[in-house]
Amino acid sequence: MLPGIPLESLVRALAGLSHNTEEHFRRAKAAEARGDGPGMEAALRAVIEDPASPRYYEAGLLLGLHLDALNQSDEALRVMHRLQKRFPTFPEPYWR
Repeated sequence: MLPGIPLESLVRALAGLSHNTEEHFRRAKAAEARGDGPGMEAALRAVIEDPASPRYYEAGLLLGLHLDALNQSDEALRVMHRLQKRFPTFPEPYWR
């Protein structure tokens, strides 16, 4: 893909660009359990700011559902469209 750059070096460099979104995701789930909608929303937004996050898809779904429940349908649709673009074969964003 990038001639002259060993794959191992590229993987290490890209991993360094990723933020620690796992902690944000844990905070979002804890906020959800406490009924802290604004806290959950802020933490979920932090997760989906990092396109390399392994929790990107799950956080996006939760955020979209949360926004829809708050009658923020336009914003919820924007989140779901981002998921559709990044994960076109995953069905959940199309059902919402």
